[in-house]
Amino acid sequence: ALGSSFDLSTAEVLGAGNYGYIITCRSKQSGDRVVVKLQSVRWAGVAVKEWAHGSQVSGHAHIVSYIEAIMHRDANSEIENHLKAGFDNGILKRRRPKFFPDCYFCLALEYMD
Repeated sequence: ALGSSFDLSTAEVLGAGNYGYIITCRSKQSGDRVVVKLQSVRWAGVAVKEWAHGSQVSGHAHIVSYIEAIMHRDANSEIENHLKAGFDNGILKRRRPKFFPDCYFCLALEYMD
């Protein structure tokens, strides 16, 4: 599902937080770089609250816009492989999990550089 909206071949791992991982990639529709927050379904409630709040305040010049929310099943392990590479090359510093989720709740946000 994520690959239908975003070009995952352009994905770069940025980091990790309390609830998941952050990558950047390009939107297939616009070609713009976006930020995608990847959270396991365990944190779906947190993601839904963030999406609801972020959608309400989008449009302000100093707040990133929320673009899309997607439930992604990582059937081909594409996300898992990007995350493993992030651990291997030292971008992701926290403890590497033994298992990666097979499904992610993904929030796509405007990339501000």
